[in-house]
Amino acid sequence: GRDIPAGDTLLLRFDAANRDPAVFAEPGRFAPDRSGRVLTFGAGPRGCPGERHALALAAGVVDVLRGRCRRTDAPIPYEPHATLRVPTSLEVRVR
Repeated sequence: GRDIPAGDTLLLRFDAANRDPAVFAEPGRFAPDRSGRVLTFGAGPRGCPGERHALALAAGVVDVLRGRCRRTDAPIPYEPHATLRVPTSLEVRVR
């Protein structure tokens, strides 16, 4: 929605993808079923070639955790990274 003059410097914050509070309610909440304009893996000719593999792996881990554990109220710390949002730990309790 903005014009950017030729030669201007841009800072692209890939770590902020899917976390715009103007677009997503509760942008900091893990919501794998979130609908709308999701930017996690890119799109078109520049889309991530490993999207299906990454989602299948993540779904398998989440299924095991959901079936055997429950999450505590502890905050989830994230690895400081410019392009990835990777939790460094997830506190759970065995059911």
